[in-house]
Formats: sequence, C-alpha cells, structure tokens
Amino acid sequence: VGLEAQASGLPVIVSNQGGIQEWASENETALMANPNDVQDWCSKISLLWTNKDLYQHIKYQAINQVKSKFKPDNHC
Repeated sequence: VGLEAQASGLPVIVSNQGGIQEWASENETALMANPNDVQDWCSKISLLWTNKDLYQHIKYQAINQVKSKFKPDNHC
C-alpha cells in the first residue's frame, strides 16, 4: 500500500521496523515513526502538514523511486 501511495504522489509515514526500510528512506521517500509511539506518529503527521517543502521533497523523491526501482520489468 505504501508504494501505491507513493506512486500516486502521496507522502507516507511508515513504521521504522521490518522490511519497509527496504523501500522507505527517512526524509527522502517517507517519514518513519516508532510503531508503538503515538506521539511520534502525531509529530510526523504534523510535520508533513506544516512543512510544505518537506512534503513536496518526499513526494517527488518517492514518485521518482517508484518509477525507477519498481517498474514491472525491474521488480518482477
């Protein structure tokens, strides 16, 4: 779901654990939060809401990554 959101131009906030780190890079293609820390998730949401430059940066970096790394020919 995260890659689909990125391909659609939506910055994502994801857990900083598990395999997500294979396709999400903090402040580049996503924001990462601690899975059980509600305050961390809230602060990341607030950051994206208030920092339009960061929002746009993550948006375009993520779109470019999905287009280059996860095209059907490369990914499958």
